[in-house]
Amino acid sequence: MRWCAAAVAVLLINDRILKYAFPGVITGKLSDFTGLFALGVLAGSLVPSRAGRICAAIGIAFIAWKTPLADPLIALWNAHSPFQIARAMDWTDLIALIVLPFAARVRIAPRRMREHAFATLLSAVAVVAFAATSVARYRVTVPKEMPLHELRIKTSREVIIRRLQECKPFRTDVTSDDFVVLSTEMSVDGKRREVGVNVQTSESPAGTTLFVDEIEIRRETNRPRDEKRLLADVQNELVSCLKPLGLDFVPPVTAPVDQPLVRFESAGPKRLATIVVLRRNGEYVEHHGRVIEEKDHSLVLSPDDPHVVAFGQWWLVHHEVAVLRRRISRSSSLGGPEPLCSAEEPRYEIENGSLISAGRFEPMTIALPESDVKPVCTK
Repeated sequence: MRWCAAAVAVLLINDRILKYAFPGVITGKLSDFTGLFALGVLAGSLVPSRAGRICAAIGIAFIAWKTPLADPLIALWNAHSPFQIARAMDWTDLIALIVLPFAARVRIAPRRMREHAFATLLSAVAVVAFAATSVARYRVTVPKEMPLHELRIKTSREVIIRRLQECKPFRTDVTSDDFVVLSTEMSVDGKRREVGVNVQTSESPAGTTLFVDEIEIRRETNRPRDEKRLLADVQNELVSCLKPLGLDFVPPVTAPVDQPLVRFESAGPKRLATIVVLRRNGEYVEHHGRVIEEKDHSLVLSPDDPHVVAFGQWWLVHHEVAVLRRRISRSSSLGGPEPLCSAEEPRYEIENGSLISAGRFEPMTIALPESDVKPVCTK
């Protein structure tokens, strides 16, 4: 009984104190180890003859808890309970399952009624504490007008990651080639809270752009009294960290991102057109084909005529969009041989949400197909 009570006490102290004072891998995993051990011992002691099966069931439930399978249950609980819960989906937490075989071998045999009551209370505390090792996160949207929303740095992504890992205020977790998660401790309404910053990166020959759509206050469900102050604090920390790398945190212009821009090349029911899309991740897509206007005035690419797609990268240079483009293929009906493999570097001027290059590319609503054109150029 004492060992189990000690495990629950360590679980509570770790979640309420140690995770804040000493954030890191050890305190992050300690709750999983102590919680699984206490829960396995207490549940197994209720039916000692089936302790092994009970601990195995707890292990399966823990695996499900660490996957998206638990999302509907969490949402249902948070919708009807004042006590909000959540959890971090970290596959490395599954290492804590190694304590369950040991928990299955430990037995508690209460001899008196008060010990039965204490064991029942301890079981309830273990379940609640274990489920609440990570509470819900409050998300704050970063306004587009804030420099934090889009930071440009004249260096490579690798150098930026290395710099972030060296910055004391931040703990850096590189989740993929495009995403970086930063964590730092900050004061929120007079309380120390862990703040997470999800950063999307886009690298180009001109440097790297960091996009921050939102930050999250972990272990908090209430809206902070001063969101602008919190965002400004995060921005100041990030800017001071990255400024030595040549940070340009005031974008000179705003490019029309993720918006089809159309320039018609001819007239008629099926008009030749060039469609340009500047994707947020830095990818450049250029469609060539004939466009049909439907009865509801919507535009679609003609499925019966040649459709050509070119890909590349784009980035901002002063007040222009620079592109490194490689044509994938070109139909003879559009002029030129097929295929055409040539690296081209067009530039577009930006003016009121449009692009200008041998004509104006206007933002329009058009249904673009998912491209299945495979590159014919390998160099």
